[in-house]
Amino acid sequence: MLKRMKTSWGSHTFSIAVLRLWLGITWVYAGWYKATDPQFLTPNTSGYIGTQLANYQLNSPISFLLRHMVEHAGIVGLFVMLSEFAIGFATLSGFMLVYASLGGLLMSATLWLSASWTVKPYFLGSDTAYMVMWAVLLGSIFKSSRKLKLPNFTDRREVISLASIAGLSILGVVIGKAFTRKAQSNLQSQSSSSSSQAIAKVSDISIGKAIHIKDAQGAPGYIFRTKAGVFAYSAICTHQGCTVNFNSDNSHFQCPCHGAEFDPANGAKVLAGPAPSPLTKIKISVQGNNIFLA
Repeated sequence: MLKRMKTSWGSHTFSIAVLRLWLGITWVYAGWYKATDPQFLTPNTSGYIGTQLANYQLNSPISFLLRHMVEHAGIVGLFVMLSEFAIGFATLSGFMLVYASLGGLLMSATLWLSASWTVKPYFLGSDTAYMVMWAVLLGSIFKSSRKLKLPNFTDRREVISLASIAGLSILGVVIGKAFTRKAQSNLQSQSSSSSSQAIAKVSDISIGKAIHIKDAQGAPGYIFRTKAGVFAYSAICTHQGCTVNFNSDNSHFQCPCHGAEFDPANGAKVLAGPAPSPLTKIKISVQGNNIFLA
């Protein structure tokens, strides 16, 4: 395997080698970043993969695809982490480099059509740049080899190489999850300091209206005002984790993904749609005209 790595790196010009090194390291880091993120696979948080996908699909040209991903967000998130690790390790090792490059190109294109689609101006979205970089690397590989070599699974060395890439990817996710607790504790310490600051003023909210807030973990929410007082709810739909919107015409929360509707004047109970339970309440306290997270 070491001999193959040396041969693989020796076949590139200096500029392509630098490009490949950058892509490999970046993709491994991307997998690690998600694996250590305490929110990425945790429903009802702002960083949850399902919440991100639900927000992307509102303006994405591939919303039909993202809609299906939202319904299986946990599996999609795990697949993304493993794929980023695998693509990164394969790019660095040179094993199945053409497939790693193709995978990186397809992932970057998907991210461009979802996460970066609404970024303006376009060059601020890094996914377009990564698309070009993967395309350049892929073109360089085809230029030098002029053929697509399929892996030979009867070759023991190739099987070991493939198993090593898969094993390293799984190990990366497992080790990353071991560091999640530290990240979670840092998040909690940050949230405790923010709870001493007012998040809104009662006078800024008209009766029957709602304003956006973020809870202690940074997840989206709303404060709704009635004649009886103010009430705070998570903006994460209890069906598939999409972010609900406030309809000022009927003073209800509505999910743009599957049509769930909630009544904030009555404990955010479900009025329509597939949601199994009311929106989660966010604990708040009112001191004079100021509203605080409890």
